[in-house]
Amino acid sequence: MDKKLSYILTALVLIMTFFTYPQDSYAQQTEKRMLQVNGSGEIRVKPDTAFINISVESNAKTAATASKENAEKMQNVTKVIKSIIGKDDKITTSGYTLS
Repeated sequence: MDKKLSYILTALVLIMTFFTYPQDSYAQQTEKRMLQVNGSGEIRVKPDTAFINISVESNAKTAATASKENAEKMQNVTKVIKSIIGKDDKITTSGYTLS
């Protein structure tokens, strides 16, 4: 939570406590104290993580040929993604199936 928002919420709680706590029994009998507090907060940050699932398929007469074709296709996809997100960001392979 943003520090500024945290300070504002803490101050509101303290103010509510002060004004709603009865000062003495006479004040309780003669007047009603009421404090209404409405508030909202919004924090905007740039996202730092994205999860994208991409599938590349290759069909060939042999498993070795299909695997080689698939690796070449995936390298091209990875190059395009890296050019968009930056070279320092991480891309990982979560699965590989050959059948």
